[in-house]
Amino acid sequence: MRAFVFLLCIGFALSFPGYNNDVDEYTDYDGDDSSEEHECSHCEFLKGLPKKALTEYYKIAQNTSQSIMAMEKSLERWAKKYNIEDKYKAHVADENKKFEAFKKSLTDLTKKLTAFFKSYIKIGNDKKKSYDTMFKETQELFKGLNKKERGVVCHILHGNFGSSE
Repeated sequence: MRAFVFLLCIGFALSFPGYNNDVDEYTDYDGDDSSEEHECSHCEFLKGLPKKALTEYYKIAQNTSQSIMAMEKSLERWAKKYNIEDKYKAHVADENKKFEAFKKSLTDLTKKLTAFFKSYIKIGNDKKKSYDTMFKETQELFKGLNKKERGVVCHILHGNFGSSE
């Protein structure tokens, strides 16, 4: 009986539109493959540098066996060598700012998802309620989520209940 309640709730969750492979709404990709700038579009400081400088940069940046600290020091020396310290430091500051915003958004999302799933489980555990009531309460829970949050919830529910693996 309890499995039926969860299936009912999951059915609602899975009725939301799925991921569209043709267009990724989470990127700013404009569809123009002809531009070489897509290789490192976030690295404005690299534009206009000689091939030798770019080769050295990628050699440092792609050496993933070194520590982050060692890589940062090497890149700082590289930027100084090619007189682009200010541009490089601005790039690093921008990347750090983006990473901090990313961490904050994850923290916020985690809090919201925790609250959602606590309520979701509470609805499923209450045997005094009818299936109709549970379904309506689950619908109300979903109304409190934005499109991206619903996508995450649906992915979690589908991954945990949607397959026989």
